[in-house]
Amino acid sequence: MTDWRALRTLHAALVSTSPTLGARVAFAAAVGRAEGARAGIAMLDAITDAAVQRFQPAWATRAHLLAECGAVVDADAAFARAISLTTDDAARRHLERRRATL
Repeated sequence: MTDWRALRTLHAALVSTSPTLGARVAFAAAVGRAEGARAGIAMLDAITDAAVQRFQPAWATRAHLLAECGAVVDADAAFARAISLTTDDAARRHLERRRATL
């Protein structure tokens, strides 16, 4: 079983030393697992870097967390955005399968 609280702590340390967009999105994902989807979404919402709008992992993470909250319409839109930003065929197929389960 994954220790999401430990991962949250590790990602917090990473963000404190190297606050890249990828590190902040990964931290939000870990928070979403450790503290609940809404907490993770709040972390994503707090990212002010304009590049987040073009960052596929942020949209995939948002889609997953929204689906966990039962926000199907918003999750569908986030999956669509993640899929549109995906250049890897295997990742695209994975996101399409996840979207189809909404």
